[in-house]
Amino acid sequence: MPGMVWLLVLVLAAPAYAQSFADSQRFLKQYCENCHSDAAHAGGFRLSRVSTEASLLSDAAKWLSLTNRVKNGEMPPKGSPAPPIEERERFEEYVHNAVRAQACA
Repeated sequence: MPGMVWLLVLVLAAPAYAQSFADSQRFLKQYCENCHSDAAHAGGFRLSRVSTEASLLSDAAKWLSLTNRVKNGEMPPKGSPAPPIEERERFEEYVHNAVRAQACA
């Protein structure tokens, strides 16, 4: 019985992501693809670099860097459509939690 209690505690304490990997890809496609596609890769960054869930581990530094740029309002650049704050925060939270989860797995 005590083991079941711990299992329940772990399940309830597990983070509930407001987004999924697919949601993060839709976010990047909507707000970043114009400048960071394979054809137009501003700043030398291509979205294809972060197009797989495995990249959350293999390219965690790039994920965290792009998330910080979104968080700080550096991306998308001025004059480009920007995500509402709630959408930006969900994206940031998902990336940070997903990178952490991949590193701990």
